[in-house]
Amino acid sequence: MDQIVQPVNWNKSLEMLEKKGTKLWIEFGPKNILRNTIVSSVFKPTAFSLDAESTSDLLEELKLIEEKNQKTSNLVGLCLGVAVSTKNSCEDEELYQKNVVDSYNEIQDIYDQALFEKRAPTKEEEEKALSLLKLILDTKQISEQEQKKRINEIIKIAYESEDLSNYYTEL
Repeated sequence: MDQIVQPVNWNKSLEMLEKKGTKLWIEFGPKNILRNTIVSSVFKPTAFSLDAESTSDLLEELKLIEEKNQKTSNLVGLCLGVAVSTKNSCEDEELYQKNVVDSYNEIQDIYDQALFEKRAPTKEEEEKALSLLKLILDTKQISEQEQKKRINEIIKIAYESEDLSNYYTEL
């Protein structure tokens, strides 16, 4: 009942949704009044009104989002695979526990959280997974050259790209 007799906090609602990471806005209605309001209020929105003209554009956008999610979610999983399949040369059990096991569990948590939320990991989460993998590889005493090769392979597979400079440059 309050929504009928109380004012709507439209701007606060949009700000909260934008802060929570809302990237795609879809108006379910015969016109595009709300879509136009969102486009003028939100920074870089992707917004659609569900009408006959924009349905095909919306479906194409959803397809692109799904393809991106499938590619990017792969990076964290690849970090897990490299972490467990790399030979260990560390003999310090306490260091191994702290740097390898705990780091692996952190990567697994990133993977599980994104999976639970049905989203791709964020760029920050991917960078954290790569940093944790680097710590694991350092602890397992893998050469810098081999580390760089493995991390570049992960990025190349995950992003299907030869140009890796934009994704992870600190080694």
